[in-house]
Amino acid sequence: MQRGPPSITSGRGGSRGGGSSFSITTGRDGSRSFGEHDDRWVSQRGGMKKNNYKSYGRGRGRGRGRGGQSYHNPGGPDPRSRLVDDEGDIMMGGDGGSYPGAAARLGLPVSKSGRSWYKVSIPHAKKMEKATLLALLGNHLPATFRPFQFCYENEMGVFHVDDRDVAELIRSLSGTITMPDSNLKIMISVKQSGPPYATMNEENIQKLQIVMSQRYDPSVKVLDLSRLYEDKNLQQEGLYLALNREHILNAVNKIIQEHIPELVGLNLSHNRLLSLSSLQDLVNKTANVTSLDLSYNQIRDVSELDKVKGWQLLELVLDRNPLCDHFKDNSSYVSAIRKRFPKVIKLDGKDLPPPITFDVEKAVIPVSKGSHFVNGEIQDLVVKFLKEFYTIYDTDNRQPLIDAYHEHAIFSLTCNFNPAMEYRQPNLGDYLKLSRNALKIPGSETEVARRMDQLLKRGRLVVVAQLTALPKTTHDANSFVVDVNFVSNTLLSFSVNGLFKESDNKADKPPIRAFNRCFVAVPAQGGVLLISDMLTITNATSEQTQAAFKSTGPTPSSSPVSSNPPALTSPSTSVTPAVAPDMSTLENLPADRQQMVLSFSQQSGMNPMFSFRCLEDCAWDYSKAAEAFTNLSAQGKIPPEAFQK
Repeated sequence: MQRGPPSITSGRGGSRGGGSSFSITTGRDGSRSFGEHDDRWVSQRGGMKKNNYKSYGRGRGRGRGRGGQSYHNPGGPDPRSRLVDDEGDIMMGGDGGSYPGAAARLGLPVSKSGRSWYKVSIPHAKKMEKATLLALLGNHLPATFRPFQFCYENEMGVFHVDDRDVAELIRSLSGTITMPDSNLKIMISVKQSGPPYATMNEENIQKLQIVMSQRYDPSVKVLDLSRLYEDKNLQQEGLYLALNREHILNAVNKIIQEHIPELVGLNLSHNRLLSLSSLQDLVNKTANVTSLDLSYNQIRDVSELDKVKGWQLLELVLDRNPLCDHFKDNSSYVSAIRKRFPKVIKLDGKDLPPPITFDVEKAVIPVSKGSHFVNGEIQDLVVKFLKEFYTIYDTDNRQPLIDAYHEHAIFSLTCNFNPAMEYRQPNLGDYLKLSRNALKIPGSETEVARRMDQLLKRGRLVVVAQLTALPKTTHDANSFVVDVNFVSNTLLSFSVNGLFKESDNKADKPPIRAFNRCFVAVPAQGGVLLISDMLTITNATSEQTQAAFKSTGPTPSSSPVSSNPPALTSPSTSVTPAVAPDMSTLENLPADRQQMVLSFSQQSGMNPMFSFRCLEDCAWDYSKAAEAFTNLSAQGKIPPEAFQK
């Protein structure tokens, strides 16, 4: 038998390379002979379980199964229309008839003829060769006799048939056939069962591979696996392969990955699939799939499609799946599908309006730029405001912020978990209850609108009361990026992005939060008053967390909270004063330079005298002084007495 990759042929018919050893021939007299290879297939375990029919009701009359379909219950003291074997399969049929529709509703494949499965057990069959035993039976059975998954269980020979008439004939042969070279009669037991269980050993995988090669069309790169359990070639080999069994679908996935990773279209219709979990690994190995047919399966929840949303599907068929009945109208159905497959242009065979998408995966995203101020005057105004605002905001008392807000100011808060983070994120509970994210507010449109209005805080007293109720914080000023987006004589709009941590959080490592704050302000008495404050909070990424609160020196010029930030240089400045200034020198400085010395001392940790000399040597350029301090500190050139207060 050839064990290499299958020959790829189009269509589902044709000759089968290396398949002569699988042949079953029929003589003119109707007798049948079988191949000599030994099929080590595993059969059912155990027999029928009693009382499993209870959940479907007792007595005569009609019942209604899932999906609104009716079936007739023949009733009686011990109805057998619903029985389950040890493998979880439905045993169809019974003395009063068979019920393939019931099994279908539970996601189990049934033959087109609607016949049930029967397990045939023959004690002491191992005394005979498989071919001899089946030939003896075949001499007394019609040409429709087809044994599935023949194997030996200890000394017993076991196989399955899916034809009730054939099963009855086999039962009638019990005790009528004599074993060769013996006077012993062949005893036969026939019982209803679920579909046979096929182990995917190397031999069976090879047979499946051959069938898949016949079902693959290389001209369009489409693999048709519809109704695989009814494939005639597999049936001729005595194989019943149902794709709704995980190990069968896993074997199919492996063959696709090894031999046809260029696959473009996949047809899995009419296979009673309940779940798509087994396809998740295949998605990562077949990036070119754009067409998927899942029609006539048993997929009940649209969330199952999340498992294959890695495919960039253009065409999808879901017709006749229970999930299709869960939508109130077609627009919501299309919306749910396009949420997972935004590029779909054909759904259930019908053309859809062109999708509105952005090919960001192919675009070159520009590098993020730093802060933007319209001019130096606006920069001084905004930087001063942010310094004062966050100095107060990060204290235990936020009440003084009332002076920053207009009498009719409005505040809103929105938060959500960071979609860029794949690991477990810190809790946002303190913010979620105040969030105006409409997608996260339950209820009808009216209820959502009412709740959104309630969460909008109006008036500076109410706004500051809300800010006071939020967790205490410490912001990383070095992370701030400011963007002034509108300036006029009567209005100023700007936003600030950055990082903060909750200072009153009891955790050993308080979570780092990322924020964006959009301010709209109006001029007032040489400054500005806020009329709108929109705060958005999420969890910081791992990169942001690692970079947060790392700087120990003064705020460098790249941060917008420092004044007049020119391009950085590397001055050869020493912070060791030749002659230490006395307090009178500091007291005689202009007020703005006194404030600069104080600020530099607080941020660098140096005492005011050393801070004074550092600023003076840099011509009172705060950013150059900060650069000099950072460089000299890294080189260990700052004397210990500089930090003595």
